[in-house]
Amino acid sequence: MTDPTIEGESDDQQSLKNEIEVLRQENQRLRSALEEMHFKLAEPEEVIRAIRHGEVDALIVQESGKEEVYSLQRFDSVYRAVVEECFPFGVWLAKPSGKLLYVSPSFVNLLESDFSTFAEKGQFFFLPREIRDEIENKWEESRRSGNPFSVEYSVPLQDGSVKNIWTQGILAETHDGQPHWVGVNIDITELTQFKDEIRHQSKALQEADRRKDEFLAILAHELRNPLAPIRTGLDLLKFTGDDPELAEQTREMMEEQVKQVLRLIDDLFEISRFTSGKLELRKASTDIRSAIRNALDATRPLVIESDHTLELDLPPEPIYVDGDPVRLSQIFTNLINNACKYTDSGGEIAISASMDGGDVTVSIQDNGVGISAEHLPKLFQMFSQIDSPLDRSKGGLGIGLSLVQGLVEMHGGTVEVHSDGPGTGSTFTVRIPVLTDEPEPAQSGTTEHRAIDEKSRVLIVDDNKEAVRMMAALLKLMGNEVETGHDGYDAVRLTESFRPHFVLLDIGMPNMNGYEAARRIRSQSGGREVVLIAVTGWGQSNDRDRAASAGFDHHVTKPVEASVIQTILRSHKK
Repeated sequence: MTDPTIEGESDDQQSLKNEIEVLRQENQRLRSALEEMHFKLAEPEEVIRAIRHGEVDALIVQESGKEEVYSLQRFDSVYRAVVEECFPFGVWLAKPSGKLLYVSPSFVNLLESDFSTFAEKGQFFFLPREIRDEIENKWEESRRSGNPFSVEYSVPLQDGSVKNIWTQGILAETHDGQPHWVGVNIDITELTQFKDEIRHQSKALQEADRRKDEFLAILAHELRNPLAPIRTGLDLLKFTGDDPELAEQTREMMEEQVKQVLRLIDDLFEISRFTSGKLELRKASTDIRSAIRNALDATRPLVIESDHTLELDLPPEPIYVDGDPVRLSQIFTNLINNACKYTDSGGEIAISASMDGGDVTVSIQDNGVGISAEHLPKLFQMFSQIDSPLDRSKGGLGIGLSLVQGLVEMHGGTVEVHSDGPGTGSTFTVRIPVLTDEPEPAQSGTTEHRAIDEKSRVLIVDDNKEAVRMMAALLKLMGNEVETGHDGYDAVRLTESFRPHFVLLDIGMPNMNGYEAARRIRSQSGGREVVLIAVTGWGQSNDRDRAASAGFDHHVTKPVEASVIQTILRSHKK
């Protein structure tokens, strides 16, 4: 009898074999899948554990029953491209000792050197010893604390310029568990320059604010100086009684003090026009000698009062410049006044003019108090004063020299000051280009005035009732017939009923301003025959132009002297 296990296989045995083969194939498939997993990840098994626990930057994505692993190593080329091609700053990797292992191309370009040099000498080899010591101390502190370190420093470049660099680094462990420095170098040159500019501007603003406060204090002081004797003079007039001589002396004193107030106000208007760019030059062929002589005429009272000796040295031939004769005289008037004020009584002032190449050079020299080296650079700044506000005896607002510089530059010239220090006097030198062409004689303008051969009828319109009352009383004493109003509607209505020869019209009034009133007066029957005089506190050149466009014949700035009004009235009479 034959054993069935020998002679043949049973069905169970065959089934078992089949199952074993299936298991073998499945095991092979699993092995292949595991090998593929290891091939894709290419990292040790502990990294797989770290990935699943979120300890490293990788991602396992399940899709269609499969797990796809995305790790840093797989995208190493992508990250490298980002670091080396996209980042504008330098990236570096170094050993704990500081020896560089890797730097990005931006790092090399930033510091204008090569990797081999940095690898040999270190990335801070070009810095002074004290800065390198500071960086090493920060590295050590970062190593102990685990916090990043940062440092700023300057790098001298081959072209002589300087680049400002900000470096930040931190000690981090790599995949092998070893600590390494990793960091960035960023070019902060533009940022540093911007911060320096902001600091400079902030300092300049603080200085300007200080000088502004000082100026306001000076302005209050300078206004109170003439107002105090005016106030006293008003009280004194109450007690003069039958003493006409004392009354006349008091009146003359008050008139001089009012002129001083007006000079201060004029200075403020001048500098306002200049700083706002509204100051205009009316240029013509001007002999510089005439401008100097006009300035001497204007300053002669102060020269005499100060008992100064004045020496004048002008060339015999005219020197023509393309300039505004009024502004040129103003330049030299301010400089001569300055010399008079800062020279003790009995001093010496020398004024000279000469040709120097294509320029005329005008020099004003004095033997006065002189100027310290500290004050020289600030002398032409707005509101600059040589002496302190509490030790001032010279007067003025400190804007004269700033205005001088502005006017000279508007003429294409320069102004400089020299002094060897306190007690040595000073010399101001103005240089202005001369005209190369033969100057044409200036044409004097003529104006046709309306002729009035009878007693003048004058209409005064101003919303300041006290100003109207005083001006009306003054014009009546001059023999004029006077009517008054207080707004633009009054001006239009009274012009039609009173039929004045002259209308003194304020500009800034309620209900209807002076410009509109002037236009309406001109549109009335007979309105073209009326002489319109703008009497206003607005005195800039554009204000005069606007007044002329509205139909005014004359424009005068408050406060107005009686002689000015009287001259205008007389100019229109036969």
